[in-house]
Formats: sequence, structure tokens, C-alpha cells
Amino acid sequence: GGQDEERILSRLEACLARIEAEDEAAGSVRLIIAPENPDLLRLGQLRALQNADLVISLGGADPLYLDFVRRDAGRLAADEPDQAVAEALAAAAAGRSVIWLAGPEAPGEEALARASAKRGISLLRGE
Repeated sequence: GGQDEERILSRLEACLARIEAEDEAAGSVRLIIAPENPDLLRLGQLRALQNADLVISLGGADPLYLDFVRRDAGRLAADEPDQAVAEALAAAAAGRSVIWLAGPEAPGEEALARASAKRGISLLRGE
């Protein structure tokens, strides 16, 4: 009857609300391979940089890219890919939006992809 439908709808709404809350809490790591010239940055990449909570730069990305990052966002210049991967995953696990900003010759992309997959954190490529 009507009460069963209401109960089912109520449970469904509660389940959807929980999923939405978990999605909001889940962070992400987005990889942007930076062009050599910052003027060649794509609009989607620019938006991602402006919305990031943490930007980790590695492998020769031009420091001018950091001019596009919010003032309150964290910035980390990592010399070691392993350190950068650990920082990115820890921030994403804490619900933060992370940009992995890599120069054209940057190491560490494969390590980041493997480690993200193991922890269930999405790795988005900023194309």
C-alpha cells in the first residue's frame, strides 16, 4: 500500500543523501601535464587550478602556473615523486581537491596512478 511506498521512498532518499555526503567528503587528485608556456593552459586546466585545495608541482612545471592558484590553497614543490604521491593521496583521503602539476618530463605519473587505484581515489587527467 501507500505506507510501504512511503517507507521505500524514505529509505531511498536517506540512501541518496548518504551517497551525496560521501561524494562531497571524497577528495580527488587531478593530473595536469603543464605546457611549457603557461599561456597555452586550457580553460579546464585553469579552472582546476583555481578550485584546488592543494597544488603539488613536480618535474619542471613553470612556477608561473602557481599564479593561477587560490591564495588560500596549499602549495608543495616536491623533489621526490614518492613524497608527492604520499602528500597527494593523504590530502585526497582527507576530502581535499588536489592538483598534481607536472612538467612535460615529470616522473611519478605511473606511481600516482597505481597508488590512487589502491586507495580508491580517483585520478583525473587534466586534458
